[in-house]
Amino acid sequence: MGREMLKYPVFKRELTSADKYLKEIGYEFVKSKELSNVDKPEISQTLCTVLQLALVNLLRLFGVQPCAVVGHSSGEIAAAPRNVTVAGEEHLIDQLKARFDEQKVFTRKLRVTLAYHSEQMKAVTKKYESLIGSIPKPPGDKRVPMISSVTGEQITTNHLTDPSYWL
Repeated sequence: MGREMLKYPVFKRELTSADKYLKEIGYEFVKSKELSNVDKPEISQTLCTVLQLALVNLLRLFGVQPCAVVGHSSGEIAAAPRNVTVAGEEHLIDQLKARFDEQKVFTRKLRVTLAYHSEQMKAVTKKYESLIGSIPKPPGDKRVPMISSVTGEQITTNHLTDPSYWL
């Protein structure tokens, strides 16, 4: 993920900065495909966030300054209305996939151990909230306005610094 962007010093600097923290959870950015554990939720979600932050800084260097932003989940925007992710118990997902396969509808089962945005997340909610802790408010309010994918309204700094918003 993101290897092609390493030629840009600002992008590489962001990843190098994050790498020391990633090593604490058992991951490094530069790993071979065979050694990668990017399919683990605790790794993939973290990597996606770090890559997005590095991309924001790279785009800023290129002079791209959005007037507002919107995202979903860890910031990824749906590729198209025909792309859908279904979450649930594995045996039920397998049954649904079999039905789609019979109808020759393309499906791909994700290699994850936990179904994001499902009841399965309730088991880790308290731990997740404690790990997030108290998020400090950024100095000043120079951030780009962000529109909530839940309410459709602009998110305040208070929302962004409240761990419960992210659960």
